[in-house]
Amino acid sequence: MNGRFHLILFTDSPTRRKGPALWFFLWSNFDNAENICKGNGGHLASIHSLEENNFVAALAMSGMTYTNSADMTWIGLKQMTYPTSKEWTWTDGSPVDYLFWAPTQPDDAGGSEHCVQIYSDHFGKDPAKDGNYQRWNDIPCATNMRTFVCKKTSLQ
Repeated sequence: MNGRFHLILFTDSPTRRKGPALWFFLWSNFDNAENICKGNGGHLASIHSLEENNFVAALAMSGMTYTNSADMTWIGLKQMTYPTSKEWTWTDGSPVDYLFWAPTQPDDAGGSEHCVQIYSDHFGKDPAKDGNYQRWNDIPCATNMRTFVCKKTSLQ
């Protein structure tokens, strides 16, 4: 495996460990990214609050201005059984209890967008002027994304 990865620990309270998050700067499609996460004992990140969303986006932020959608970050939301169902599901099986779509998303452009990325970097110099910044976009699962974030539910 070529590329870099980082491990950090984060908590939701001073006494309870939520688990480690790993983030990879490694070009990968959705399924390969999920398999790498599984190989490290986790799944692509599920997100359940604005706080967690901002945390995941901050982890994956490269500091570069993006030029296209592939410069962003995979998260673990997917239409697992498309076309049978258009329901969005987290790869870790947790409930879909929070969504943070970019304006006009999801749009299933071309009928092939069944996986989700987070806009972890912004377009232009001012993130406040980018309405997509830290929001989600559906995109084809075969797209090679610059970054992905893995999440474990507990320390092992």
